[in-house]
Amino acid sequence: MIRLLTILLLATFALAESSFPAAAGGVILLKQENSPYALSENFALQPSDTLRIEPGVTVLMGSYAKLLLNGAVEILGTEKQPVKMLSADTTESWNGIHFISSNSPFLVKHLIVENAFRNTVSQASGIFEGSEFIDNYYGLWIYASPLTVIKHCKFSRNRFALSVASSIVNAEGLHASKNIYGLYLEGNSKFNGSKDGIKDNMEADVREGSVASGKDRVPLSVWQRVEAQF
Repeated sequence: MIRLLTILLLATFALAESSFPAAAGGVILLKQENSPYALSENFALQPSDTLRIEPGVTVLMGSYAKLLLNGAVEILGTEKQPVKMLSADTTESWNGIHFISSNSPFLVKHLIVENAFRNTVSQASGIFEGSEFIDNYYGLWIYASPLTVIKHCKFSRNRFALSVASSIVNAEGLHASKNIYGLYLEGNSKFNGSKDGIKDNMEADVREGSVASGKDRVPLSVWQRVEAQF
């Protein structure tokens, strides 16, 4: 009995959540030893700050949680110890992660993002490497980015896997399957790289056009089929 109680107590401490660090000047570091972290509301990274996340860190997001990253970002997961950003409640989605710095390029390695509404790169530049976007509404939406590099990333079970608008994207080893739409190219976008890994999506693998154009809007019947899949 004593041994069982000891095991239960150790398990309880192991599952204890750490509060997400408050925004402050300098480096904001998420350590593996303090994982998992919990974020229940918006977090805004200031232009002068750096967010650095160690391998193996998990962040549990509340339903209204949003990461607004306007400074330097270094998410340093590894293949064996990825960084994970997940819903605290698996029955609810969270707002998403947003890279918005035009001054500091971001570096994202082996990040897994699940069940967010929309993850964006807006006017920012940087690299996603070995990362996965799973079961999001918009897996990754890139807007007005001078250059976003996507290397060996996977997109699955998203409504829109990868959307690119008025941006330049260099892709290598991209895999997008089992989404509603694979690659959505809008406006003055430039996609450099093979599209061979964009396949087996439900409505379209590659779609081009302006969402503002009536002829390119997704019909209601399609959206009904989309929602029935999730």
